[in-house]
Amino acid sequence: MSRKTISVPISTTDPVSLVKLAKTIASRQAGESASKAVGVEIDTVAFAKNAALVEEKQIKIENLGRELEELTGSRNQLLGIAEGQTSQTEGTLLFEILRVRDLLLGASRGNEKALEPWGFNVTLGEAKSPKRKAAVRAT
Repeated sequence: MSRKTISVPISTTDPVSLVKLAKTIASRQAGESASKAVGVEIDTVAFAKNAALVEEKQIKIENLGRELEELTGSRNQLLGIAEGQTSQTEGTLLFEILRVRDLLLGASRGNEKALEPWGFNVTLGEAKSPKRKAAVRAT
């Protein structure tokens, strides 16, 4: 004979679903005595209060998330790193930073480390010139 199994999962990693579940339970409790409905003593007032506070905080979190996205987008626009922008997008900080770097490099030729006090990370190195392959002559 097979055995009946029951699973009633509650996600502890998804706060939004917990908020929704708490709100549903609180509204259900408002309609009837929880102790009568499930045979367990529950402080319905405290539960409803906490559910309302959690819902309020969730709304604030969602609003802050939207505000964060807007702030990030406007920041990236000003920096010149938003979608569709390049280092050639005039009026952005990236465009101006590259202009300053290029002007300083031109003025400091041979002394590139002079850019470091300006906040630039300068790495100096040497690269070997590529060896030319001997031309093959057709005979």
